[in-house]
Amino acid sequence: MVKRNFFSAFILGCLIIGYCSSTFASHDTAHILKGQFRQGASSLTYWLDSSVNSYGMQSHFQHAFTNWNNSSSKVNMSASTNASSDIKVYVGSNNLPVGYAGLTEMYYLNIFGTAVLISPNNVINGTLFDRVTIRIDDTQRIALGYTGWDKVVKLTGHEIGHALSMHHFENNPAHSNQNSWMYSGSQTNSAYPSSDDVSHLRYKWGN
Repeated sequence: MVKRNFFSAFILGCLIIGYCSSTFASHDTAHILKGQFRQGASSLTYWLDSSVNSYGMQSHFQHAFTNWNNSSSKVNMSASTNASSDIKVYVGSNNLPVGYAGLTEMYYLNIFGTAVLISPNNVINGTLFDRVTIRIDDTQRIALGYTGWDKVVKLTGHEIGHALSMHHFENNPAHSNQNSWMYSGSQTNSAYPSSDDVSHLRYKWGN
């Protein structure tokens, strides 16, 4: 099947319409974004909106955050009750464009402290960001086959991966392991990041 991989002018997302075949791995901008958190990744905070618990996804997100943390000593994301945290997470129903189970947006803070959306192309090419918002569409999640603990964890882990400057692993030259969290378009039972996920994270941030 053909996977339509949108990296639109406004959003980084997990668009699931099938999948594509793969060739070999790469640690370039095909799989790692040049843009990143301005402050680095060693002391980030995340905040889960009440909607995350309402839709029963709090444990999935906590598991995904923990396992990204465990993948590199240079990455640490800690839970916070502050709604102005570095990473904010929301879950809704029919709250995303058609075809999206999850979506990640990057922002910079202007001189007035207002969060301004950054285009994905700018993030790809190296624009630094200060805030990230992750949104999950529960209705489309189910429709697109992200059901069961492991598959939901893969979805949450995928979106958190974008916040850590990970790109889609099916981008050419693609990885062969569709179980990777960053391989968009494969609804596999992947409760933990793959060796490819870990190696790319460490390439970006260090061991």
